[in-house]
Amino acid sequence: MSSLGNRIKSLRKTKKLTQKEFGDIFKLGESTISMYERDERKPDYEILQKIADYFEVTTDFY
Repeated sequence: MSSLGNRIKSLRKTKKLTQKEFGDIFKLGESTISMYERDERKPDYEILQKIADYFEVTTDFY
């Protein structure tokens, strides 16, 4: 099973977004997105829900 970071990265790439562009959508820094994708930091539930809504997936996808 893929890690949360790998799934976020994969979804981001399906939309052809850079980390900066993706972060801008959620008002997060590029470094924060990078840490999510490297599994060095986990998004809080509110951000996780926004990401899931953006990609039209459920939070249990993660």
